[in-house]
Amino acid sequence: MITTPQAYKERLSKLRPGVHIGGGRVEDILDHPETRTLVEANAKVYELALAPEYEEIMTAVSPPRK
Repeated sequence: MITTPQAYKERLSKLRPGVHIGGGRVEDILDHPETRTLVEANAKVYELALAPEYEEIMTAVSPPRK
């Protein structure tokens, strides 16, 4: 199931990933200037996948398991 950009960010906000940049730990990847753009880019992918006009090109479907 495709998630929404908001749900994606909410899930990320609950994680405590061990991200370090420039020798310091990143406490909040949603607000840090070095990680925020990546979070926003990924959220945009979810947004586009939910838009009917982009659904076909923005959605990957896993093949059924044998």
